[in-house]
Amino acid sequence: MSALNQSDSVASLVRSLEERYNRDGRKAFPYADCFELQRGFPDLTDGMIPSLDEFCMFIAGYSSGATRLGGRTRAELRGAIPKLKLSFFDVYPQYKPLAEAMSQFKDLSAELAWADRSRHDLVIVMEHLLAAEDSTTTDH
Repeated sequence: MSALNQSDSVASLVRSLEERYNRDGRKAFPYADCFELQRGFPDLTDGMIPSLDEFCMFIAGYSSGATRLGGRTRAELRGAIPKLKLSFFDVYPQYKPLAEAMSQFKDLSAELAWADRSRHDLVIVMEHLLAAEDSTTTDH
């Protein structure tokens, strides 16, 4: 893919990130699903709500301002990428036994699906921004 086509593709991805955030990422947190899950698995869900909230808010922070990612520092982007490469269950492995049960709740599974798709796309955009900046600094 040519550099121009790749830039167009990344620009389209950036727009879709913000659109997805405005459509799906701004919905109410799935408290009802979480509370129901806690009733069914009280020993496995301790701390799950704040963990899920922190995970999703990290992604939402970058997704909501996807068109402004180019203004972030290289250090911030480099620091965010490894975190964005991790799923909720990678970051919080204590909740892995709940993965199947969580998928049975409409709003909770939609929140996790939004987070996974968005974090994946954010990594692509951030890596592109870093690579583009690297190529401009090595050209001079």
